[in-house]
Amino acid sequence: KDILDLGCGIGKSTLPYCDLYPDANVVGLDYAASMLKYGHRLAEKRNKKIYFKQAYAEDTGFEDESFDLVVAIWLFHELPPKARDKVVREAYRVLRPGGVFAIMESPPFENLIGEYSKLSAFLLDSTGRRMSDPFIPGFFKEDRTEMFKRGGFSDAEDIPLPNELTGWGSGESYFFGAYPWWMTIATK
Repeated sequence: KDILDLGCGIGKSTLPYCDLYPDANVVGLDYAASMLKYGHRLAEKRNKKIYFKQAYAEDTGFEDESFDLVVAIWLFHELPPKARDKVVREAYRVLRPGGVFAIMESPPFENLIGEYSKLSAFLLDSTGRRMSDPFIPGFFKEDRTEMFKRGGFSDAEDIPLPNELTGWGSGESYFFGAYPWWMTIATK
């Protein structure tokens, strides 16, 4: 197995693949050199074999059909719409036939809008401004399965994840914990 983690940051989302698939070639890709440097040290400290590469997620530089699994954890809300589409196309390009592409993000704000429309409108706007994440509002309103289809995938689906898998708990201590996190997943 060959696994690619797009937007891996310091590699915390990348490390578990070494345990789940001990014989796999695991690659963490990010544009920030400082994050990759830290991730490399973290992997060495934990005795994990991970190849870290500095590149944009929308232009990885890998050959066609190089990976069996491509993942992106908490990346897509950071990207402008055109870049999101490019990343999906790039994931499709580097996946082998039968390979899987999956993204995981926090709960879509539309889950909150019906119940807390004023609160969610405030959070959506203020979070984007306060955290310098100007693409958050548009991302959480976008249909992720359609985004995957534009990138070449035909079977994309959104899957809610149990809070136990995401590490955010029951929602008592963190606002988003009251709503399921989700994964959009598709097979090439």
